[in-house]
Amino acid sequence: MEKRTVLWLMLKSIFIVVFNLVFFLLGGFAHPVSVWLSYGFIHFAYCMTVAAGFFKINPTAVYEAALDFFSALYFLAEFVVGLLFILIWPHKMKLALVIQVILAGMYAVGLLFQVIWNQTTYDNTKQQAEDIFYIKNAASRVKLLLDRLDDKKAYQAVERVYDLLHASPSGTNMAAYNLEQEINRGISELEAAVSAKDLRAVMELTERLRKSIAERNRLCALDLNH
Repeated sequence: MEKRTVLWLMLKSIFIVVFNLVFFLLGGFAHPVSVWLSYGFIHFAYCMTVAAGFFKINPTAVYEAALDFFSALYFLAEFVVGLLFILIWPHKMKLALVIQVILAGMYAVGLLFQVIWNQTTYDNTKQQAEDIFYIKNAASRVKLLLDRLDDKKAYQAVERVYDLLHASPSGTNMAAYNLEQEINRGISELEAAVSAKDLRAVMELTERLRKSIAERNRLCALDLNH
């Protein structure tokens, strides 16, 4: 375990240590059930603020802060309610149980919604990054071929493929998946043709690639319009 993690755990343990010392030194060990219920719920709420990190799916400060804030809000609400039942209404067991179960239930539902939303947002962001990488990678592979071409017509044909890829939308969909695989294979074949200085193959492949890229972009545009 990292030293920083140990220090954070020690820091977060201070409240529990102080709370328990005050609770037992001032109140002793003889308490009604409602007080022990509040004592337990306060500890549960505090433990959830410490354990919030285990639910962090999206490694972004904004989403981490949202989980921390939500857990801290629940703890503060539970701490206030718990103290009320410990200090003011120590014998209202049913009321203490109902209110604190409701608070815990609201927290659990909210936490699950937050985790689901974080996961969905993270997956979408990751997919967008992969889509952008696909277009940039394909365009960069074609651009590298330009420096290896001496023939003017072949150069212009490959340049048109690059321009088309460079201007392509990064967003994609399942309908375009097969075409994207075909485009990848076509670029690999084009790389081989350029290496072999097979100008006829270069011209044929660039024509085929332009048609595939145009069709892929059309399918992507249809998806964006819907």
